[in-house]
Amino acid sequence: MPAFSAAIAEGYAIELDVNLTKDGAPVVIHDNELKRLMGLDARVSDMYLEDLKKERLKRSGEKVPTLDEALDLIAGQVPVLIEIKNFGMPGRLESAVLSALEGYSGEYALQSFNPLVCRWFVRRDESLVVGLILDDLPGLGFDWLRNLKDNVFAAIASPNFIVYNYSLLSEDMAKAYRSKGVTVLGYGLPETALSLGKSGLRVDNVIFDKVPLGH
Repeated sequence: MPAFSAAIAEGYAIELDVNLTKDGAPVVIHDNELKRLMGLDARVSDMYLEDLKKERLKRSGEKVPTLDEALDLIAGQVPVLIEIKNFGMPGRLESAVLSALEGYSGEYALQSFNPLVCRWFVRRDESLVVGLILDDLPGLGFDWLRNLKDNVFAAIASPNFIVYNYSLLSEDMAKAYRSKGVTVLGYGLPETALSLGKSGLRVDNVIFDKVPLGH
């Protein structure tokens, strides 16, 4: 939550990740596996919210917030990009996220690595802004295989925007997406690239963990 407050103070949009507890509460945490972030041999999906709230993140000492708590803090002050951490069939987590967003008046968009999740949201409500996150897959080995995978995923997802690993995104690829009316975002940019500003990049906007150089 302190990171969200800092982003709000700087006027930056917030990107957050959502997982689902055993009792169906959407919570803001990057990993389903809790070993790295909390030192627990457990998964978010195997814990009840009440038990998860008794634990703290290793680095910050903070408790894991629910999506409701995060949205209450943000309160429409900056846009929110919500990543759905679901690599299986969509339904339960996605429904819980939409329930949390009911009545939220701030600007938001939804994104996922899972094209089925994207398609679920698009079919549920065409007014939702939905993005597909694309990256390499271990073992593909060839650019043409990765491009084929990306094209298939994009066809399934029908996204409003794509979020691409910047090191893998060519100018031609970015132009191809834009020609279809798809906005292009990038992540994993080096700080030297971030300092160029949007005019020096091949994406329409960026996702970053730290404030860019020259801010």
